[in-house]
Formats: sequence, structure tokens, C-alpha cells
Amino acid sequence: ITERLLAEKDISVNFVGGRRRFETLSTSLHHAAARLDTVLLRRLLAVPGIRLNLCVAGHSPISVAAYHGRVNTVACLLSIESVEIKGRDVIDPPLCRAVAHGHLDVVGLLVQQGARLNINESMIATHDTALCIAARGGDLEMVQALLRHDRIDVNLGNRWSEDPLMLAVKGGHSSIVDALVVNPRLKYFSLTKSLDLTRNNCIQKAIRSRMEDDNTRQGLLKRSPRRRFGGL
Repeated sequence: ITERLLAEKDISVNFVGGRRRFETLSTSLHHAAARLDTVLLRRLLAVPGIRLNLCVAGHSPISVAAYHGRVNTVACLLSIESVEIKGRDVIDPPLCRAVAHGHLDVVGLLVQQGARLNINESMIATHDTALCIAARGGDLEMVQALLRHDRIDVNLGNRWSEDPLMLAVKGGHSSIVDALVVNPRLKYFSLTKSLDLTRNNCIQKAIRSRMEDDNTRQGLLKRSPRRRFGGL
């Protein structure tokens, strides 16, 4: 159908279809992004005037591909520098959609984009970051993949002020707690708040160990000027 439409004159490749009741609004590119057919996708991408970042019903083509876990489609779109992978006009960022649906391979591709990706974007309704979503779900591999991004903020909370560590603690996900407490950028407030939320001995031990390390480090920093002075 798409090939026939492209062969017609005066047909806009960015036409939004699906305006009838119970139909999903989409362009041909959105439709292709939801499928496994990368041949059709590449055919559309070669059409002059194609709008790569057009948002329809709150979703861009790459957001649709991330939601459905279309790894090859996401890779194809990422190869085009002008494709926008930050949330902006979409309802939820592509990264958050991929994490929420467990598409680890897609998340890996997005994280590899470095500064091109805003790793700390959040969901519109809940303000959950991708790390919040992964921590709540107890997905260790997903958490580890997200932590590889050098700009990730492990202290960002959702609309209820729950940060990733608190969410992991509430869910009893000890492996996630272990992965988060070793992060040097984790704030002391998160540790103390999370400690109050659990009665799990393993989780308490991991949090207290990090708190003790922080206290020891602070103590050394306070004493070091005196030591230098005493050595003069």
C-alpha cells in the first residue's frame, strides 16, 4: 500500500491516517516503525521531505519503535543524526518506554548515544525516570545498562519524591540496592531515607556499609588539614 501511495503524485508522505473511530493515528513512517520490515522503513527514509520527528498522538517514529522493541528499526533511525531521541513533544521519552516494556537491547542502543540522549528524562504522568522504572521493576540488567551512561543522576525522584534506591528498597530488590549504593554520586539523604523504609537485613547491611564509608571519608577529610599542619 505504501509503495502505491508513494507512486502517486501529490500524495504527502507525512499524511496522518487513522482518523476514524477506534483507529490509531499514524503516518506511514510511524506504521513502518511499529513493524519488523526495515526494507519498507528504509524506502520511506529515502523519500524527500519525510518528517523524521513528527509527533502523532504524542509519539514520534522512534518512540513507537522503542515501545515495540524493534531493535533493528531503532538502530536504523539512530544512524540518522537528525532523528531526535529526547522526549520533547512525545508523551513519554523513547528510553522510558523501552525500559517500561523490558526492551534491554533497545535501551542499550539508546544509552550508547551518550550526550545525544537525555538519560534523566522522565514520564509525563509519574515523573519516573528510566532508572526509577527499572529499579521499581527489579530489573538488574536494565539498571546496570542505564548506569553505564556517564550523565545519569541516581538521585532524581518521581512526583512522590521516591528515588531509584527508595523504589528498589520498597520492592525488596537487594541486587538493585547493591548496584545503586556503590554509585559515588548517591546522596546521603537517599541512604538515610531508604534505611527507614526497610526491615530486610541484607538491604540494611548494604545501606549501612555505604553510610559508614561516607562517614569515614568525611572524617578523613576533616582531619587531613590538621595532619598537614602538624607535619610542618
